[in-house]
Amino acid sequence: MKNFFTCRRKFILVLLTAGLLAVCAGAACAADEKPQRTVSVSGHDTIRLVPDLARLVAAVTTDAPTAAAAKNENAGRCEAVIKSVRALGISEEQIKTTNVNIYQTEEPRDKEGKKTRRVYHMYAGLTFSRVPVKRVGEVIDAVVKNGADNIESVSYESSDYRNQ
Repeated sequence: MKNFFTCRRKFILVLLTAGLLAVCAGAACAADEKPQRTVSVSGHDTIRLVPDLARLVAAVTTDAPTAAAAKNENAGRCEAVIKSVRALGISEEQIKTTNVNIYQTEEPRDKEGKKTRRVYHMYAGLTFSRVPVKRVGEVIDAVVKNGADNIESVSYESSDYRNQ
């Protein structure tokens, strides 16, 4: 029986040694492999510039009993808005129509709401880019006076940003 335990211990010792050798050999092989090379970059920057240009988005909306009438009225008002801004020295390249939409609704014609009439609504968004900041007030006054009924946004930028 004593001989059985001695053989068993030797067998376990051989197994443990073999396992340890296998682990060490695997680690040695892994150490021989070339490591993957990676580059990680992280950064943060702050640029402080004084804006000298603006981008304005104005809208012209019209309502009419027919789609053609809504389109024609809207086109006339848009043309007047664009002419007024061009008269201020804003170039054609700085002016773009950025959105056009026409849709129909039915609205009540009488107090009970029984009879309805169709109304066509037309929307045209006009964007004026690279407007000098000192002229923003003039441009807004001109577009509102000549047919725009909504100033949707005014955002500012700097011409120096591209040089940084």
